[in-house]
Amino acid sequence: MAEITIETKMKLEQLFGMDSGYVMDLSGPQFEDFIYDKTGINIFDKKYNFRSGSKANRLRAFWNLESNQNVSKLNLSLLAYWEQKFRLSDPDEETFYSFYRLKEESVKELNILSKQPNKKFDVSTIKSLQVEGNFQLLKSDIQRTLNDNQPQLALDRTHTLLMTYLRELCEAHDISYTNKEPLDNLFSKYIPE
Repeated sequence: MAEITIETKMKLEQLFGMDSGYVMDLSGPQFEDFIYDKTGINIFDKKYNFRSGSKANRLRAFWNLESNQNVSKLNLSLLAYWEQKFRLSDPDEETFYSFYRLKEESVKELNILSKQPNKKFDVSTIKSLQVEGNFQLLKSDIQRTLNDNQPQLALDRTHTLLMTYLRELCEAHDISYTNKEPLDNLFSKYIPE
């Protein structure tokens, strides 16, 4: 889902040492906790079980499945962790500058990515809202209000569901909003022009 470029992926793979199947020095539980703390996502969910299921492959699956915002947020946090470890390793000057340049380029690219709207529709929030049940309830409520010649009430029920959905999307992507913002404002925050 994220539109992270192959060039950025290659830089991150090199910095995180992913060719080994690992992601830096993070153990399985540390990796799981780190990602959950930063994104609220369980990286050991079966949907991230890509190829061998190694930590590196799970991170690759995350890049392919998650939103631009989640991918940026997680990788910026991983880069901050990488930088702490890298500085403590006391690298020689040439190594320091070559890796640090890769890190800075990656940060710049991820910051740009975080501001890009997602081109694919985010269905994870719909699932969390149990939309099917809400939709059936809404459908019968709309039908009833239309039969009672109350089209304004039917429109209000549709508006309520859309507001709930957009607020959930904004929360899922750390987009701030107030409860008094109208529908069009929420929509423009989630999908900036």
